[in-house]
Amino acid sequence: MRADVTDSQEGFTGGLNTTAEEATLAPNEMRLAQNIRLAIEGSALKRGSTRNVSAARPDATEVPIRGFSWRQPSAALELLAVGGVTTGKLYTGTYGIPMTWTYIGNLNNPVGPPQFAAFRDLSDECVYLAQSGLMKYKAGALTSPAGTPANICRIAVQNNRLFGITGVDQTLWYSNLNDGDSLGIEASQGGSQIIRTYGNQELTALAAVGDSLLIFHRSAISRFTGYGAGDISIASGTRGVTSDVGTVAPDSIVVVENVCYFLTDRGFYAATEDGVHAISEKIERTITELDHGNYFQVQGVHNRRYREVWWTFPQTGAYVYNYRLKSWSGPMVGAFERSYTSWETQDSAANPIVLMGSYSDGFVKLVDSPAVVVNEVRDSILSDGTGGNAVVSVIKCHRMTFGSRESEKAFRFFYLQCDTGGSAACTLSWDTNLSAYSLGSFLPVIAGTRERSTQAWGRGYHVDITITDNGVTYGSFERIVVAAFDYGNRY
Repeated sequence: MRADVTDSQEGFTGGLNTTAEEATLAPNEMRLAQNIRLAIEGSALKRGSTRNVSAARPDATEVPIRGFSWRQPSAALELLAVGGVTTGKLYTGTYGIPMTWTYIGNLNNPVGPPQFAAFRDLSDECVYLAQSGLMKYKAGALTSPAGTPANICRIAVQNNRLFGITGVDQTLWYSNLNDGDSLGIEASQGGSQIIRTYGNQELTALAAVGDSLLIFHRSAISRFTGYGAGDISIASGTRGVTSDVGTVAPDSIVVVENVCYFLTDRGFYAATEDGVHAISEKIERTITELDHGNYFQVQGVHNRRYREVWWTFPQTGAYVYNYRLKSWSGPMVGAFERSYTSWETQDSAANPIVLMGSYSDGFVKLVDSPAVVVNEVRDSILSDGTGGNAVVSVIKCHRMTFGSRESEKAFRFFYLQCDTGGSAACTLSWDTNLSAYSLGSFLPVIAGTRERSTQAWGRGYHVDITITDNGVTYGSFERIVVAAFDYGNRY
């Protein structure tokens, strides 16, 4: 005796889940969300374009290794470190398309990317760079403050002090109030302090969160609080934030609204001044399969416009955490493969944007660029608006079992809510344990068409649906319903 049954993909706000068994995914979760952004109302959207911000790469031989946005009362500058071949260099530019880069000076190291920190010193604003020692950018010139510790590689500013670490020991260096040039110099009321944990772990990263400075070890986080001269108090080990997790990926740290997100050897975590919690359980299997030896290359960036944090794995692409939905999507591939730096800045209208440096072609690109041609989305568009490659998005829905994994079904029809922007380059395919099918003409090809149903065929015990969009228009997918006849258990 047969029964009428339905199963469905009820939106996509649950995001990516690669850890749970396919048949146990929630109705709003996906097995794959390649080049997909999650919308708060429930739909899955193709990510935006990437566009070169200049007609020529910033440097003819070196590639971008670290970018930074310096916001001043009088002006805003983009600072870009390039390197990788023979000589590390610093460039500056004022954001716009096309953008002109200006050479400032050479860095301490041709390969290692510097870390930037904006600081207001005794006389003016400046930017410090940590890269095989401390450097300083001010008034269009790059200098090295005398007497500061050698081999400083990580810096942060908190409560008008500059802090630094070398990454190879337990020493935290600090400056006097309002004087970053005094880092580690006792005669100028700077100094240092040993931060010990179980196993004497080296310090790996620093992050300013609220009124505290979080001090990362490989598997612990300590906390500094203090304002005045001599007021240097460190809570470490079990008296700090945590003695359980730290980071070996210092560039993965992203601070958003007094929450610090970072990568550990067990996945992604979020930390506040009071404690930590894991956020990547749903993609734990994916993260553990990535090359841990390359964690130190993972870059994190806040995409404020969409309430997202992006983490780029240079050989894999980027995974995206929507902190409003507490859900994941990814990987973001295409232009995001072979990228070693990305940073948040603003456009001329003060809208938040993200810039990315490409290791593959040496260009700086605008991420999620507004369409040069209305409703088009392409990768690596040239600065004049021409060229670019289609962005391929792929959605693999949760496995639909219609309430039973053991009974055989005959599929009747598919109902889909979506808007492909008039693209005919979308296909819907489905697999069962008995058959595989594909429909190219099923998806709406008229812009503005949001609903479509079609008769289906095939038999099986479950159905796995994949939507592939290799067109150049923005795709929006909202809901899928499948109807079937259930014939019961035929084993």
